[in-house]
Amino acid sequence: MNLSDASPSQTQREHDLPRSLPGRWILCDRARVESTEDSVIIAGGFFRQTETHGDGELRFILRAPEGAAEVQAWVGFRCRDRHSRYTVALRGGNNNHLHLARLAPDGGARFLGIAPLDFAPVVGKWYELRVVLDGLRIQVYLDGEESPRLDVVDDDKGWTCGSAVLGGGYLPTEITHFSIKPGVKARAMAAAPKATNRLTPGFRHADYHPLTVSSLHSVREEISLDGYWLFRPVKPGSSLEEARAVSCDETNWHTIDVPNLWTPFLSWLHGETTFHELEGVSSSKGINDKVWLEEMARVEGYGFDWKTTQEAWYRHHLVLPEDIAGRRFELRFGAVAKSCAVWINGCFAGSHVGMFGEVRIDASTHLHAGENVIAVQVLRNPENLSVKDDRIVGIAESVEVTVDMTSSLPKDIICHDPAGIWQPVTLIVTRDIKVSEVFVQPALDTARIAVSLDVPEEIATGLLRVSYAVRHLETGDILIMDDSVAEASAAELATLEFDLPTVSPLHWHPDAPHLYEVEIQLHRDGEMLDHHTTTFGFRTFETRGNRFYLNGQPYWLRGANHFPHGLRPNDREVARNFIALAREGNIRTTRFHVAPLTKAWAEEADRQGLLVSFEGIWPWLMLNGAPPSPALLDAWYDDFSSLVRKYRNHPSLILWTINNEMKFYLFDKTDKAMLRRKWEIVTRMIQTVRQLDPSRPIVADSGYVRRQYQEGYDTVVRPGGFDDGDVDDVHQYYSWYHPSYTTACHGEFAEGIASPDRPFISQELSSGYARNDDGLPVRFYLYKHGTPLALIGDLAYEHNDPAHFLNRLAFTTKETIEAIRRTNRDLAAGALNFSYLTWFKDVHTTSPAPWAPYHALKLALQPVLVSVELAGLHFFCGDTLRRTVVLINDAADASDLAAGTLIWEIVDPSGRVLSTGTQATPRMDYYSNTRIPVDFVMPRSVEGRCEADLRLRLVIDGRTVTENRYGILVATRQWAALSLAGRKSPADHMGWTPHRDSTVSPGATPYLIVRGDDEGVAQHLPALRSYVERGGRLLFLNAGKLLPIMLPGIVKSYRKVRGEIVHAFLPESPVFDGIESRDLAWFYSDGSTPALACEGVFRLDRDHPRTTILAQFCDYHNYLNNPEDIMEYTGTPLWECQLGSGLIVASEMNPAAVANDPIAARLEANLFAYIADVGNVEQRHTTQEGTVTT
Repeated sequence: MNLSDASPSQTQREHDLPRSLPGRWILCDRARVESTEDSVIIAGGFFRQTETHGDGELRFILRAPEGAAEVQAWVGFRCRDRHSRYTVALRGGNNNHLHLARLAPDGGARFLGIAPLDFAPVVGKWYELRVVLDGLRIQVYLDGEESPRLDVVDDDKGWTCGSAVLGGGYLPTEITHFSIKPGVKARAMAAAPKATNRLTPGFRHADYHPLTVSSLHSVREEISLDGYWLFRPVKPGSSLEEARAVSCDETNWHTIDVPNLWTPFLSWLHGETTFHELEGVSSSKGINDKVWLEEMARVEGYGFDWKTTQEAWYRHHLVLPEDIAGRRFELRFGAVAKSCAVWINGCFAGSHVGMFGEVRIDASTHLHAGENVIAVQVLRNPENLSVKDDRIVGIAESVEVTVDMTSSLPKDIICHDPAGIWQPVTLIVTRDIKVSEVFVQPALDTARIAVSLDVPEEIATGLLRVSYAVRHLETGDILIMDDSVAEASAAELATLEFDLPTVSPLHWHPDAPHLYEVEIQLHRDGEMLDHHTTTFGFRTFETRGNRFYLNGQPYWLRGANHFPHGLRPNDREVARNFIALAREGNIRTTRFHVAPLTKAWAEEADRQGLLVSFEGIWPWLMLNGAPPSPALLDAWYDDFSSLVRKYRNHPSLILWTINNEMKFYLFDKTDKAMLRRKWEIVTRMIQTVRQLDPSRPIVADSGYVRRQYQEGYDTVVRPGGFDDGDVDDVHQYYSWYHPSYTTACHGEFAEGIASPDRPFISQELSSGYARNDDGLPVRFYLYKHGTPLALIGDLAYEHNDPAHFLNRLAFTTKETIEAIRRTNRDLAAGALNFSYLTWFKDVHTTSPAPWAPYHALKLALQPVLVSVELAGLHFFCGDTLRRTVVLINDAADASDLAAGTLIWEIVDPSGRVLSTGTQATPRMDYYSNTRIPVDFVMPRSVEGRCEADLRLRLVIDGRTVTENRYGILVATRQWAALSLAGRKSPADHMGWTPHRDSTVSPGATPYLIVRGDDEGVAQHLPALRSYVERGGRLLFLNAGKLLPIMLPGIVKSYRKVRGEIVHAFLPESPVFDGIESRDLAWFYSDGSTPALACEGVFRLDRDHPRTTILAQFCDYHNYLNNPEDIMEYTGTPLWECQLGSGLIVASEMNPAAVANDPIAARLEANLFAYIADVGNVEQRHTTQEGTVTT
C-alpha cells in the first residue's frame, strides 16, 4: 500500500473514481489516496460526492486494506459542506463497534451511538455497511443482516439532505462499491422486552458448594468465606421472610460471587450516564466502553433485573467440625452496600447501616458443630423500615431508617446505586479471650502500641500474661520482643498501652518500604489463648510550618490520582500491577478518590511504597441547602470512623481527607448561621478522626484553601473554635477548564493564597481526560462541552489519530507540573496530577498500557529534576536562547547534590546530535531549587524543518543523575520564506498610502498587504472595501476592531484573546503549506512576552456564502449549558471572504513572533504568496461550501 499525499490543487476539486464508485467526487482535507482498478483507498481525508441524496439506502463495501494497522473504516452521508456531515465507521482494534456521529461546527456535533460487535473486524476482509435514512431516523446494517445494529432518531438539530462520503478516518479505508437506492424505508423495530425481576430457576445453582471446615488447630484462624453464595432478589412489594430460616427451600435460588456488587462496579467517569438520549454503553460518559460492557454483562448474567432490585438475600452453608468447644466465632463483612441484617441458623445476629464500614457479628452463640446457615438481608433503599421491624432490628439504635435516609447514605462516587456484599467476608475463630484490635503509633526508633482485648464478663478475673515480638516482615528477623510486657487479670488488661524500648529499625519510606509486624500473644496458665499480628512501618509524617516532613526530612508530594480501585477494588493483581506501573512512572503519592481505600490496594501500597491520601466517602456533602438529617450524619460518622480504625496502621497512609469539594464555605459564605452549622458538623468528624488517629495531618475538604475563604475563617471558623484541618488543597484545571500552564510559570499556583503555617497542595491538578479504549478525548467532554476543542480543535473527534490529543495532553500535563515545581518551592508542598487512570489503555485489567501523558509525567516527577521554561516551541537555526534552567532537588534519599555539569543537546529523530553545550552546576541542598542561566544555541542548519528534542542531563561525578527532554521545532530562515522563493518582494505591496491608494486600481495594483496600525487605515476603510469589491486582493493583518466597521454584514464582532493555540480549520489551504495544525501553538516572540499564536478573533456570519474560515480558536472553558454555547469561547483568527470580484484575507496571528518563530514566519510568507497568486477569484477552490467553479 503506497498512499500518496494529495496536493492543494487536488483538494476541493472534482475527481472521477473507479466505476464501482459512480458520480463525481471532491477531495477534502490532507488526504492520502491510492486508486486501484475497482477501488479507492483513502486516509487522512475524504471524498464527498457532488450530487446530494435524500432518504433511502446507501450501500458501501469496504475494508481496512492489507497492511493497515487495524480496522478503522469510515464513510459518511448527508454531507452539507466541508465541516458538516454524518459519519459511520466499522472500528476494530480496541474498539470493536459500529460508530455513528454527526459533525458540525459551532456546537452542532452530536454523538449518536455505538453498537458493540460480537466479533473482531479483520484487516483485509470486506464488509458491507448499509445506511437507511428515513427522515431524521438513521439505521445502520452490517453484512446483509435483517435488523439494524444502530437505530437512531437525530431530532436535535439534525438535517436530512447532503452528499455521500468515502473515507474520513486517519487510517486507510478501502471502498470498492457504493450505491444509493432511493425509497427504502427504515425497518420497524419491535420494542425490546422489559427486564423482569424473575430468576431462572436453579440458575448456576450447580456452582454452589457449602464451605466445610474440617478441623480447627490454631488458637486463631481466619477462614475466608469468599466465593459463590446462594442469592435471591426480593420482588418489589413483597418479602422473603423464609430466607432467614434454616429450612428455606433453595431450589430456585442461584449463585452470586462474593465479594461483589449485584450492580455494576463503576465509579466516576466510568459509570456515569450522560448521553441520556441514548441507551446502553452509548449513554455512558464514553471513557471506557470495554469495562462498561464487561460490568453490564456480569450483572445482566445474574438473571434478574439488577436495576430495580432493592432488596436481596444471600445464604451460605458452613459446616464446622465437632470439636469447637471453647471457641469464639466472629463473622466479619468487609463492607456491605448499603444496609444489611444477618441471621445465623434462623436467629438474628446483627446489622449495619452504611456502605463502607466493617460489619462485625459475634456468632459464638449461634454457630454449632455440623451444618450452619448464614443468611444476609441486603437493603439497597429500604422503605420506612425501623428498628422495630425484626428484619433489620439493630441497624441503627433508636433511629427509623427511611427511604430518604438510606437512598442518601454515602456511596462515594460509585454509580448505579450500588448494592451487595462487596468486600471480603471472613470467619475469625479464636479462644474465649482474644485480641480485638491493635493500634501502632510509630516513631523512628520506637512505637506506642495500644491493644484492646475482648474479654467475656464471666471469665474477666483470670490471670493473663501479654507478650509481643516485632519482626521484619520480609526477613523474619526479630527487632525486639518481650515475653511479659504485662501480667494482670483479664479485666485489667482489656485495654493496654505500652512503648517499645528504643530500637534501630529500618524505616518505611516510599523508596524503601520496610514493613514490620508486631505479634501480640495472650497466655493463661502456660497456655496460649491468642496470637494477633499487625503489619506496620516505622515512619513519621507531620507538618511543620508550610511543609510536610517524612521521617524527619521535608518532603514534597509528587504523584497523581486517581487509580482504578473504583473499578477493581478487590483485585490484588490489578492493584499490584497498576501500583508497580505508577511507581515506575515516578508516582510516589496518590489520593484514593471516587472510592475509598480497600485492603487489596492498601496492602500493595504498603508493600511497594506509595503514599496515600485517604479521601472520605461523602463527596459534595452539604454543597447546597440544609445539612442531612442527624441520623444520616451519624451513619456517616460511624462508617468513616470504622474506616479510620481499619486502615490507621498502614504506613502508606499519610493524610486523612475528610471529603471532596463540599464547598459550603463558598456557597454559604453570606449565611453565617448556616456556615456555623456546617463547620460544626465537619469539625465533629475531624475531631473524631484526630481522636482515633492523632498521628496524621488532616485535609478538611479537598478543594478548601483557608486564605481563599479568609472572611469565613475570621468570622466563623476561628471565633467558633471550629477545626479546618491542617492542610490547604486547591483544585486547578490548567489547560482544561482553566487557562493554560503558562499562567503558572511565575509562582501563581500558590502565590497569594498559601499560608505560612499550613502546607499548600493540590490533590486535583487536572489537565484532561483520555479514553481508556483508544486515547481519544472522553466523549462527554467533547460532544457536550467541547473542552478538548481548546487543545486540538476538530482533531479531537473520533475519526482522527488519538496521538493528536495524547501528545498535546502529555505536553500540557508535563509543563504544568514542571512550572509548579520550578516556582513554588517556598510556598507549596506538593501537587497530584489528575486524572491519572485516564492515561492508560485498558486500565481496569491486569495489563494496562500507558499513553503518552504517563511517559511525560514520568519525566516531570523525577525526584531530582532539571527543568526549563522555553517560552515557545519553534526556533530558527543559529539563534541563541538564554533561558533559566532550574535544578530541583527532591532526592529520594534526602541527600544534597554535589557540584556537577549540565549537558544539553538538540537531537534529531534519528538520534543525531545537532547542537550541544555544557554548563557548570553548583552544589545543592536537599529540598531546594537552584536557578542557572544557560545559552542554548540552535543548530546552524537543518533540512528545512526538523522536529527535534532538547535534552538536558545533570551529571555529577561521572554519573547521570537526571535527564529531561522537550520537543521543539528548528527550521532555517530559508524554509520559513520558501513560499516566497523566486518572487518579487511583497514589500512593494505593503502599507497604505491614503493620497495614493484611496483611488488605486486593482488592475495596476492587484493586491495590497495592509496592517491595522498602518497610517491612515482607520480613516479610509470605505476606500479599502471599494478596492476589494473592484477586484483587488487585500491581505489585512491584525486589523482587529476595524473589520467589524469595514464589513458590518460579515464580521459581527472582534475580541482580544490570549490565543496560545490555533487550529487549522481548512488544513488543505495553501496558507498552511509546510505547516501542521499542531504547529499553530505557542509562537516564540522574544521570551519575555507570552507565547501566543494569535492575539484576537472575529465572530463571522457563518451563513455568508463567500466566507471561508481558515483557522479557528477555542478558549479554555468549563461546562456548557448547551453545546452551542461553545460559540462564546470560539472565534476566527484567520479567514478569507470574496467581496464583489475581489478577495480579502484577514489574519490576527501574532505579528511579534514572525522575527523569531519559523512557523509564524512561514505562515506569514504563505499568506503573502497566497494573496499574490490567488489569481481570478472565480477560479479559487477554497470556499466554505467546497463549491468548485472552473
